[in-house]
Amino acid sequence: AHNKDYVDRFLNSDLSDKEIREIGLKPWSSDIIERTMFLTGGSLKALEDINNGSPISSNLGGGTHHAHKEKGSGFCIFNDLAICALKAINHYNFKKVLIIDLDVHQGDGTASILSGIDDIFTFSMHCQKNYPFLKQKSDLDVSLGENLTDDYYAQILKDSLYKLESFESDIIFFQAGVDTLKEDRYGKLNLTLKGIEL
Repeated sequence: AHNKDYVDRFLNSDLSDKEIREIGLKPWSSDIIERTMFLTGGSLKALEDINNGSPISSNLGGGTHHAHKEKGSGFCIFNDLAICALKAINHYNFKKVLIIDLDVHQGDGTASILSGIDDIFTFSMHCQKNYPFLKQKSDLDVSLGENLTDDYYAQILKDSLYKLESFESDIIFFQAGVDTLKEDRYGKLNLTLKGIEL
């Protein structure tokens, strides 16, 4: 999922100031390395649980969908969604992976890392006028206008999920960002807790 050079330089605390600024975590310290390894390991453990027969598993600290193959971005260092999707295909017996990303921001890193892999389908439903401002191409992108409320959001999501039915996945990774809530000052959508529960 990531270039070895980028991984090694991160683990050795050798990223450039520009790379650190693009990731955006402040203050930057060596503790971020351990945090990142625990976060990524949590998602890999959740995948292992599924592979061992659990019907559902989660990592509440995961969803780092802005990390690209050669760099971190948007508070994301390693892309746990892409890492787990590739491990599911290459190391476990999963044949088709579906990624459903409902974070208010597009899963640009996930889209770029997994582009062109036929057995992995990426779906991102996000606010158009929000970070990242340079979007990548997912297999299915649904761009939303600002200030969208529960009923409109639910209908757009329902219509979009119908389009995914033809992709017969045997595992689904769900990025359930809550920054679609109206209380999120940067989200630009107006969903309520009740709307997210739907």
